[in-house]
Amino acid sequence: MTSTEKRLDAAGAALTVRERLTLVMRAWLNDEPWDERLVRHVPPEQQEEYHRLSTVVEETNTNLMHILSFELEWLRQLELEASRIQVIGALLERQAVAKDELALPDLPVPLLGFLPDLPLLWGRSHRPERERPASWDGVRVAALEDVAFGFELRADGLLAVEHVLRELDEAFGEPIGHTRVLSALAPCRARLLQIAEAMLPFGLRMEFPTTPSERALAIVHAHVKVETFPAARPVKPRHLPYQEREALEAFEAEQAALLHAR
Repeated sequence: MTSTEKRLDAAGAALTVRERLTLVMRAWLNDEPWDERLVRHVPPEQQEEYHRLSTVVEETNTNLMHILSFELEWLRQLELEASRIQVIGALLERQAVAKDELALPDLPVPLLGFLPDLPLLWGRSHRPERERPASWDGVRVAALEDVAFGFELRADGLLAVEHVLRELDEAFGEPIGHTRVLSALAPCRARLLQIAEAMLPFGLRMEFPTTPSERALAIVHAHVKVETFPAARPVKPRHLPYQEREALEAFEAEQAALLHAR
């Protein structure tokens, strides 16, 4: 180890595990580079706790990305269902106005997309049981029910993720969500509100809930453990010679300025 590395090792030892991780995490969460010395010179007594907490931060964000990936895919399906209502509405209006005048044939009986009759290999369906619609007016009613049901689930899921992110921030004492996780939240909410507005002409009014259900929270909590962020153990101070103590104080001042810049 060079003399420079020894000084950095001594200086960096004054940081607690939580402070060291916070400095690295702020950069990582924003896809920015961090000072490699903070990781390279982790004191031996900190290494186990540092790597445990850094792994928890990474796995937490990975799990949140997986949850939101499913939510985004289901939101796309909901958008397609809402679009189907718009298409069916326009088709029925055209049929009602021009059928006799243009001698249009009767529409075929709807067959696909309204019965949950395929095997469900994972999880369980929350959709209510029903018969296949016998007419296209029945199709429109069923599609509106599907959209209302899907809107409730997607809004509930989004609120649960937002709620757990706030819990994580409070538990850690620092924002913990990766920029890619956070960047998905506003578009999800905006698209849900757009779908709600698009359904108003069809007599369907959907209000965005204010709090997540216990069911939705349980799903997110099953993959993201808030209790994995206990208070970090303090670092035991080392006896340092004068020159190393001077380097320590300079390094601490620089890092403290970064920690409290916000």
